Amino acid sequence: LQAVLNFHHMADRVQAMVSKSLDALIRMDIKLAQLVLTLDDEIDDLNRE
Repeated sequence: LQAVLNFHHMADRVQAMVSKSLDALIRMDIKLAQLVLTLDDEIDDLNRE
């Protein structure tokens, strides 16, 4: 059950990351793109759990 909850949490984080990635690309916003890199690291950490 915990694995399923973690998967849903990770999926929510990935969805937010993709949305921010597209916003950064459209706006050509470097600071937002750098934030996306941080979010990616968080998702990688969740994946390792």
